[in-house]
Amino acid sequence: MAQKDIEGQSIPPPKKTFKQCDVEVIRNPPYPTKNEIPAPSPKWQNILLYPYKTSDGKCSVAWNLTWSQDGKEIHKYVTGYYLTIRSGPFVTVRRKFSFETTFNNGTILFNYACYGWDDNEEIQPNEGYVFTLLALPINHIKGYPSGSQQIATVPDCRNQLLQNTCYCINNSERDMYKYYDDEDNGESGSADPEIRNTPPSSDTETKPFGVIVIVVIIVLFLLLSIFIVIVWIKQRQRSDCGSKSVLMLVFQAEKSTLHFDISSRIASMLKKYGELEVSFNLWSMSEMEDTFQWFDDNKRCDHIVLVCTPEGKKNCDRPTQDASNDPFMIGLNQFKKEIQRTLWWQSNPKTHSFSCIYFERNPESSIPNIIELYKSNVAFYNLRKDFDKFFYKLTGKHKTAIPEAQLHYIYNTCSKLEFCNNDRNIAHLCKS
Repeated sequence: MAQKDIEGQSIPPPKKTFKQCDVEVIRNPPYPTKNEIPAPSPKWQNILLYPYKTSDGKCSVAWNLTWSQDGKEIHKYVTGYYLTIRSGPFVTVRRKFSFETTFNNGTILFNYACYGWDDNEEIQPNEGYVFTLLALPINHIKGYPSGSQQIATVPDCRNQLLQNTCYCINNSERDMYKYYDDEDNGESGSADPEIRNTPPSSDTETKPFGVIVIVVIIVLFLLLSIFIVIVWIKQRQRSDCGSKSVLMLVFQAEKSTLHFDISSRIASMLKKYGELEVSFNLWSMSEMEDTFQWFDDNKRCDHIVLVCTPEGKKNCDRPTQDASNDPFMIGLNQFKKEIQRTLWWQSNPKTHSFSCIYFERNPESSIPNIIELYKSNVAFYNLRKDFDKFFYKLTGKHKTAIPEAQLHYIYNTCSKLEFCNNDRNIAHLCKS
């Protein structure tokens, strides 16, 4: 760990020395004694990735963490820092920084650029990280340390910084070998026949010429028929997707603004890049006087998308009077009615196709119980993994039709919602 005055000289790049990484690895939080006064919280400045070469010459990346705190606070209260780094629900790294020195007045900048140097700390693409920083003695509430927290996501292998890492190179080489193996296998059976000037055998001469012509014509006719059917099916799929109308519903009393933001962004993508006619209850909240009437006016569509969230599940499984008037609940009842009509073999079968989308990794935290009962009649999509399947199901287009920046927002927000759902200590980050 290195420290510099912000107003002083610029900080040089991190040096790969053991002295710089000489910090204490601990298993449990360093709780204060009764007589210790909790120190004020530091402030995050930057969380960045930078290229790094391991001792055996392999290319990798490491995290460069920078934070700051007032020198007077440090001199009066702070004895060190406690840092936790989490890259999964159960993987937590704890570091304790101690120092015995004096600091000048003004803002002091601290830098720790060593996470990712060890072999067991390999940073891989698309991983999400939660960084929690506390000054020592730590401030803890009800047994849980309280400090400054940040969420960061590692880009994928298309990022310039990640392209030259061993992980991305090995994966791209494996894909390349698979491609060449497939290509070689295809060529081995498609070599041009050898041209011979020898006269035909007697067996060939005895075959009736007319039979050969008929066989060739039949084969060509079958191939042409197959080709026409394939072209017709693809054109039919495109025309069906291009003319589809979609009704998208999310629980209107949802407390998390992140769920509202990502749902609205998905509806806009379906309308702009999927060229669909989209009705979305969040877009009509200001003009929606009667929710039942609004639903009746908009249910004349081909597809209904139910946006499932933990808050919506809680209200659906234990509905209140207010929740029963929510457009999401009305759409859920419509789903139940249509499925039951189909199961009972009545004259009016299911008229809509239904999709259920969710953002958290565990579907049980978001999907209402009533949908679980009829899960064979609805398509489920985890948008972090299945966004391309969901987009293609509704539009007939792949996600390449959407700008990469828009897709990056979807994946980052899904990662953030997953962390917020698994850790109550960072749930406040989901509300902004």
